[in-house]
Amino acid sequence: MIVNTRTLFKSILWNYPIDCVCDIGSRDGEESIVFRNIIPKAEIIAFEANYINYKQMLTNDLLAEKKIKVYPFAISNSNSVANFNIVDPDDNQAIEIKGSSSLKDNPGFPNSKKIIVETRRLDDFINNLYSNLSNICLWIDVEGAEYEVIQGIQNIKQNILAIHVETAVLPQRVGQQTLNELDELCANYGFKRVGKSFRDSEQWGDVVYFNNTIIDGMKMRLLYFQIKSYISRLIIIYFPFIRNSKYYMGIKKLLKT
Repeated sequence: MIVNTRTLFKSILWNYPIDCVCDIGSRDGEESIVFRNIIPKAEIIAFEANYINYKQMLTNDLLAEKKIKVYPFAISNSNSVANFNIVDPDDNQAIEIKGSSSLKDNPGFPNSKKIIVETRRLDDFINNLYSNLSNICLWIDVEGAEYEVIQGIQNIKQNILAIHVETAVLPQRVGQQTLNELDELCANYGFKRVGKSFRDSEQWGDVVYFNNTIIDGMKMRLLYFQIKSYISRLIIIYFPFIRNSKYYMGIKKLLKT
């Protein structure tokens, strides 16, 4: 089903006792702040391997005020080091490129600066530092390296309720796995794709997976979440003026319930 995946993912945050969201490939912590506002008592953990973005996040007073933990690791399938491609090493990066750096090479950015970064498996990271967490959600935007991120959740997969991830029908980066391969990996780990933001002809976009254990207990609630997310997508595409109307907050409140 083609939906507003942000709304679908947030349905879990609004309706389940989530104790952690991992913002993987955080860029500037903007999404982490959104998650903190939804679940004020949860752990919000942001990972950003681009040293330019990471340094700026460390000096962001709002991230500190919101008690968002920030780590300079590239989340992947091993605890090691790897080449990381910085698209633009200028400290004054344009916003559209700030989130484009990646473990994967991008032929569209032939002059990327390669640096060495530390990589971490998320399951080892969580088990070592946050072993008390049991209901975790993942927000993944890692520019083509999403398959390796999910490979690295194997030992905590039972504690992860929902995954929002940017991916592609056809590889957009060198060595990127496809959506079908990601579906297969997630299915093997006990997750089902419940929505996506794009048609196959568009080749890339966001998808959402829910853990089968919560799907089994949802019954008609999953369909309810999907319908709300579908309506949210229609509003954004066809009725953008509603965002500026006095009714918008009422609609947002309705979509949360």
